[in-house]
Amino acid sequence: MSGHFSLVVPPHTVRFYEKGQHCTDPQNGDILLVDHGSIASTLIEDAEKLATLREPALRGYTWCGHAGIIRTDLGPTPVVSEMGFAGHEYRPFIDYKERLGAVVNLQSGVAQRLAASAFDDAMAGAKYGWFEYPTIVLDDATGLELDSAYADHVICSTHVMMVEAALGFMGDRLPVRVEPMRIAMWLGAAH
Repeated sequence: MSGHFSLVVPPHTVRFYEKGQHCTDPQNGDILLVDHGSIASTLIEDAEKLATLREPALRGYTWCGHAGIIRTDLGPTPVVSEMGFAGHEYRPFIDYKERLGAVVNLQSGVAQRLAASAFDDAMAGAKYGWFEYPTIVLDDATGLELDSAYADHVICSTHVMMVEAALGFMGDRLPVRVEPMRIAMWLGAAH
């Protein structure tokens, strides 16, 4: 099932890294798709599997339970800008070395990447979107096209879609209705 918008996916590359491998040349604004390995991520991945019953095209993408934005402009080493349980935060990119992940580079220019950084900076102070989960799971299970948003509360995939709009990536639905697996599917990151 698709949303009501036209999906826009710019030219891009997807590079997978198995546990113990690591991307050494990420670019500012790259997307990190990852099997986070946390209990919450496992629950998200299990909930995502419900959606495959209704949308078989999503099979092969439920490995991805988390998404973030790689930032190389904030210091000497790359960090991942992400929505963690405490809200918007930065984590050293190297912390994901022991996780299955994919780095997606959307081909774009310097101005677009600067705009993506500005979009990400504007997310500072955002809180974690616990309220989005019940409607996303219900939407996945039923196809009722539900969504929820509460003030400045967002989940990881909503954050990614909002920031990556600066690079020309737009989903076929509102960002609050996007899960990590759907980003992986749109970008062809099956595992």
